[in-house]
Amino acid sequence: MGPYPVPPVRTQLGLVIRESAKEMEKRILRAAALEVDEKFARADNNIERMLKMKVVSWLLSSPEILSLMNQSENSLKGDFGLTNPSASVMSIIEAVQDSIEIEQMRVKTTTGFLVLRIKIQPKHMGNVISAVDPVQTEKGANLPWIEWLLLKGDEIIITDYHVEPKIGTGRSGLATMKAGGDYTVGRVNPAYSGTQDDNFITRALKGKERDIEAAIVIGMRL
Repeated sequence: MGPYPVPPVRTQLGLVIRESAKEMEKRILRAAALEVDEKFARADNNIERMLKMKVVSWLLSSPEILSLMNQSENSLKGDFGLTNPSASVMSIIEAVQDSIEIEQMRVKTTTGFLVLRIKIQPKHMGNVISAVDPVQTEKGANLPWIEWLLLKGDEIIITDYHVEPKIGTGRSGLATMKAGGDYTVGRVNPAYSGTQDDNFITRALKGKERDIEAAIVIGMRL
């Protein structure tokens, strides 16, 4: 008895799709959106860390911070009579760093886009002002120099005294306050003065969109 040939079996499968193409697209985008949401949520800490590093670079390169750290006459260190400007600069940087907020917005399923809202430094500057110690004069008065620098612009602050730059004098070793004289207006050096809308912090953060994008990309990869 020989082998019997097996007749070929032919089958036909049918697939019925009950969803429209638009509904399928929404389902795919929704699934992709959830995956992207989860990835960004895990990357939040990394992105924040990268932004904090950027803040250090932005502020340390600002003319005002450089002048606060400068040991020459006519510097902000001498103008304000600062004895330890490095501590004040560190407090400024930390206050701005601590202000960073990263908010993840809900993804629109029609587009699949994720929106990150990043906030750095409130406009009122209260967090920085409260973080920096005032200068105490020999008579025990407190001078809120950081508030003057950030918000007072070119306003006249002290009318009875003026700063006289001179190496080896005053608390800073760079200048001293003198009464009277031809120059009796006390104000922040106009080259560095600021207002709520335009001060050394807002100037340091301005136009940094590309740097922020780079921080996000690197933070996603870590």
